[in-house]
Amino acid sequence: MKRAFDNPCAGPAAAVARGIVRARAAKRDGLAGVPLLDLDAAFAPRASDGSALLTGTPASRGTATGTVRVIMGPEGFGELRAGEIMVCPYTNPTWTPLFQRAAAVVVDTGGMGSHTAIVAREYGIPAVMSTRTGTSLLADGDRVTVDGGTGRVTAAGEGS
Repeated sequence: MKRAFDNPCAGPAAAVARGIVRARAAKRDGLAGVPLLDLDAAFAPRASDGSALLTGTPASRGTATGTVRVIMGPEGFGELRAGEIMVCPYTNPTWTPLFQRAAAVVVDTGGMGSHTAIVAREYGIPAVMSTRTGTSLLADGDRVTVDGGTGRVTAAGEGS
């Protein structure tokens, strides 16, 4: 004879699991109206008015102005300082701790669904992807403004 407490879908553990599922659903509902990407800008042709140093795929909204730090691989991880603009050829999960320090990310490769773009959105920092030449055109110490909503990297203005 089967009793109610023998059912794995009943009891205190199941109630806790249902509560977790409900909490996650409520969090998703709360974020449903928050735009993380401007899809119109993301899929628009890359055009520059000539003022951009680089253009790429917008991948995480927002703007940040700071000093460039080119990181080519793990050997350069210790060079990135808080508030700098991380410029790199790509990222993978090993790079994730750097996003805590970076004010923005500019990447030679990748797109809106890449590791860099996803982590940048999670950390709330601007990201411009697929610039193709960011690591060769920008140098450590350059001051730039990154616009993750339009995919533009421009020279920082005086006093920025």
